[in-house]
Amino acid sequence: TVIKARVLGHDEADKLSFLDLSDNQSSAKLADTNECENLKLIVSHCQLEVNTTVRLRILARDVSIAREKPQSSSILHIIPARISKLTCEKSGQCLVELDLDGCSIKSRVTSRSRRLLDLCEGELVFAQIKSVALIV
Repeated sequence: TVIKARVLGHDEADKLSFLDLSDNQSSAKLADTNECENLKLIVSHCQLEVNTTVRLRILARDVSIAREKPQSSSILHIIPARISKLTCEKSGQCLVELDLDGCSIKSRVTSRSRRLLDLCEGELVFAQIKSVALIV
């Protein structure tokens, strides 16, 4: 998935940059979430000016799903999402399309994970994004 983001700022000490995804937002809000706070990502430091628009690539294999918000995780991007579509394949894999309030990403999970988590379209979950590639 490729989505757009805007550079919010940089942390020189930790060599990180902060990106805002809220430009992708729809008018329909996810219930019981703080969308603006949750639609921010942290990436390795980029030499771009604040307010620069960039594109990000998020691979389905780099997104996991949790029913409850994980605590004390090394994954920095834990974002509320709604399952918009589930497509299970004969290979034992399921492609899960997630709506982050108008910004769509995908996750690839096993059929077993889909069954154990009882994932269904329309449900609120947490997307855990392990890796984000900045496309300049």
